[in-house]
Amino acid sequence: MKNAETTVKVDRRREKIRALFNRIAPRYDAMNRIMTFGIDRVWRRHLVREAVSFLVRCGETPAFLDIATGTGDIALAVKRRLPQTRVTGIDISDAMLVFARAKMERDGMRQVIFKRASAETIGSSKAVFNAAAVAFGYRNVRDNDRALKAAASALKPNGRLYVLEFFKPDNLFTRIFQTVYVRCVIPVIARFVAGAASDYAYLGNSINDYDTIKAFIARAEKNGFSFFSRRRFMFGVADLVVIERKAGGRAQARSRTAR
Repeated sequence: MKNAETTVKVDRRREKIRALFNRIAPRYDAMNRIMTFGIDRVWRRHLVREAVSFLVRCGETPAFLDIATGTGDIALAVKRRLPQTRVTGIDISDAMLVFARAKMERDGMRQVIFKRASAETIGSSKAVFNAAAVAFGYRNVRDNDRALKAAASALKPNGRLYVLEFFKPDNLFTRIFQTVYVRCVIPVIARFVAGAASDYAYLGNSINDYDTIKAFIARAEKNGFSFFSRRRFMFGVADLVVIERKAGGRAQARSRTAR
């Protein structure tokens, strides 16, 4: 009975998140640029560069999965930089996927597969992808343990998952900065630019409800991954965490800091 109640709660939350992202899809890219002053593009480029560097060592036709692809920026960037890659982007928001497909058409790219699926299920056969990415998506997934297990299942042994996220800060200065920005700045920007202050207030507050970086790495290690590397941006405002699907051994851990 308890498991059934939990499933219902997860499904309800997923539907609320789906509805939220369907509402904000037309303004999603513009709001990201404005709220981060364009810096999120730099962070995403770091992710793409690291993923492509790994994919070129995976054979002639590597496979890449973009989880919570949104409007498709990561998926399309990987395809653009490494055209031979088989790229799939998944998201629970139909409206987001409409914009992703429109970008693909506009760029003259027809080989990226965009489909509706959740991070908890992915909807893929096992051990298909060489690498995967999640950019600012896991905060909005109710069951991160299930999502990480699904990602591990979809990846080939030693495949890598690139997670770019606003984790809950474990540094006091960063925590204060994030709290002020989330509670004071984001609602004002959202109200004037998008007319959706409450929607973006939720997205901002989700940072405080999410894992710290240490908690996330521990969670990943319980669900089929080994820690590989961490890159910090703006003193830990955002992090790029790279984890590997376990295959009998552990990845050599290393940490890098970008400011």
